Formats: sequence, structure tokens, C-alpha cells
Amino acid sequence: MTSVAISVPKAAGAPRLASLKRNRRWALITSYIFLVIFAIFFLMPPYYMVVTALKSDAEVAHMATNPWIIANGITLDQFKILFTQTDFLIFFKNTAIVTVAVVIITMVVSVLAAFSLGRMRFWGSSIGAKPPLDVRYDPTDLWIPAVVELTCSRCATPAEQRL
Repeated sequence: MTSVAISVPKAAGAPRLASLKRNRRWALITSYIFLVIFAIFFLMPPYYMVVTALKSDAEVAHMATNPWIIANGITLDQFKILFTQTDFLIFFKNTAIVTVAVVIITMVVSVLAAFSLGRMRFWGSSIGAKPPLDVRYDPTDLWIPAVVELTCSRCATPAEQRL
């Protein structure tokens, strides 16, 4: 038996594959550019807070200097004032206590509610009574029933009022 090598021309899809790689590269570059822009935008306030905290009172009050750099050297005087001349530690402790208590209460209630909604059967559980319970409502959503009630109260026929 003899074997014959047959040369097959490149498929028509090869240039398109290169084009897809090029498009993917440009999409990746563009997404990284926007990612860097958003990172800079969102990291500017924390940077400004840290720089301002490390400046002296005179440098903060003197508006002629650049607010984005520390010109006269780093100082920890602001932190010394915070911890010695204010009740910051008491306020922080109160905030931590309230936060931990709220998280514990929320977790206990959520676990019990999830178990009961997931395992137990109740009236309407098979026809979709659970979806309204699955959504966390925003207080601004509370105006929707009032608008529906107002629009339906102005309907012409009693059948439209029942909508």
C-alpha cells in the first residue's frame, strides 16, 4: 500500500479566526482602560482622606498648597487628637455592638425563614406565593400600589376598577 499526501488549502474560516482574536484583544484593551479609569475615580476619595489625615493643621488650613500631596511631611497629630480629645472609641464600640447584634439577628431570622420557605408546604406555595417574599423591597417601591389605586379609581367601568 502506498500513502499519498494530499495538501488541503486553508479553510476560509482562518482569516475570520484572526479577526476574532483581534476583536477580542481590542475588547480586552478597552475594558482594561475603563477598569483603570473607574479604579482611579473610586480610589480618589480614600486617597484624599488619607492624605488629609496625615497633614498638619496648618497645612490643611493653608489653601495655597496642593491638596493632593503632603508638602510639609507626615504627621500623626490628627490621630492623636482623635483618640485623646474625643469620644471616638466609645462611639466606635457602640457602632460595633449594634452591627454585630443586627448581623446575628438577621442571620437567625433569615436561616429560620429560609428553612420554613424551602421545606414546609403552606397555602399557595405551589402557585407562586413565595416570589414576593424572595425580593427585598426598596422603600421607593411603596408608591407603586398607591399609583395603581389612583389610576384604577379613575377608570370608567367597574370591570376596569377591579384590575
